[in-house]
Amino acid sequence: MAIGSAFLKAFPIYEYMGKILLFLILAIFPIKHYAQITLLDFHSGQPIGYASILGSDGELLSTSDANGVFHIRKGSHNISISHVAYTNLEVNLDTLRKKTIYMYAKEQVLTEVPITTERPEFVVFECYFRCPQFYNSKLEYYRDGIALYFVKLKNGRIDHRVVTSRFLVDEPVYKEEIGKRGMFSYSPSIPVLDFYAIKTERNGKGKNCLVDTLPSKVRFDFDNLFPDSVKRISWGKYKQQLKKVYSSEVYKVNQDGISYLDFLSGRWSRQMVINYKDMNKVFDQWEEIYVTKVYFARQEELKRLIKDAGDRKENIGLYLERYEIPPISEYIKERLVNMKVHRP
Repeated sequence: MAIGSAFLKAFPIYEYMGKILLFLILAIFPIKHYAQITLLDFHSGQPIGYASILGSDGELLSTSDANGVFHIRKGSHNISISHVAYTNLEVNLDTLRKKTIYMYAKEQVLTEVPITTERPEFVVFECYFRCPQFYNSKLEYYRDGIALYFVKLKNGRIDHRVVTSRFLVDEPVYKEEIGKRGMFSYSPSIPVLDFYAIKTERNGKGKNCLVDTLPSKVRFDFDNLFPDSVKRISWGKYKQQLKKVYSSEVYKVNQDGISYLDFLSGRWSRQMVINYKDMNKVFDQWEEIYVTKVYFARQEELKRLIKDAGDRKENIGLYLERYEIPPISEYIKERLVNMKVHRP
C-alpha cells in the first residue's frame, strides 16, 4: 500500500486519472439511495401498515410494512399514499422536513335498509368495489363496480351478483406484458368477502392485532398474514410465488362484539411473481370494498333482489358521488382517462 501511495505521489497524473475513472464508474453505475419514511395515524400515533405509495405517473413505488415504514428512492418528488381506512394523501417530498407522515382516518357511515322479516336467512350487502392491478409497477388493469353480497346466516356461505362494472386496461402496458409469454398472465377478478375478524371472534381466538384509530367511530381488525407468508410453486424452469401481503377489515364499534351489520369496508392485497427462463413478471393487486347498504332478507326476498340487480341501471360515477365513496389516488385517476374497455 505504501508503494502504491508513493507511486501516486511521484506520478500525480495517475491519481488524477483514477479520480476520473471513479467518477465515470459512478456515473454509469449510479448507487441507488433510498429514504426511509414512517406513516402514523394522526390521532393515535399507531403505525399504518400496508399503505400503497404511488409515483407521479401512477407507478407503484413502495408499500409500508407492519411498522408503517416504507422506502422511497431519493429523487422522487411527488407521491400519493392510499389506504382503505385513511384519506388519500398527496405529498411533496421536497418540502417534507421530517421522516414521518401522518394520515387522517376516514369517517365511514353505513346506510342500513331493514327488510321486515320474522326470521332472516341472509344478510345482504350492497357494495362498491375497485381492483387496480400493476404489472412490474405499472398500472395495467382497473376494475370497479357495484355488487350485492349475500351471507347465509345458517352456515356463513357467501355469494354475490354484480349489478354493473367497468373493466379497463392500459393497452401499451398490456401489450408489453402479453408480449412476454402471454400464457403466464394474471388479471383482477371480483373481490370476495371474507369476514376474517368475525370468524376469529367466533372461534374464540381473540382479536388479532387490534388497532383503534378513532374509537368512537370505527375499529380495525387485521388478520395474521404477514409479509413473509409466501406460497411457492416450482415446476422445472417455471417458478411462481404468491404472497398475500395484507388483509384489513373496518367495523363499527360494538360493545357486544362485532357482527355482519357492523362491517364497513375492507382491503385485500397480494403479489404474484412469475419466473420462467428469461421472463420475470411481478403482479401487484389490491381490492377495496365499501358497503353502502346492509339489511336482512329471507329466501323469497333474496330472489327478488337478485332479479332487480339484473334490471338495475346504475351510473358508477353518480353512485360514487351519492354514497361519498373515498376517491382513488389522483395519479391513478389520471391514468384512467387513457385506458380502454377490456373485453377478455
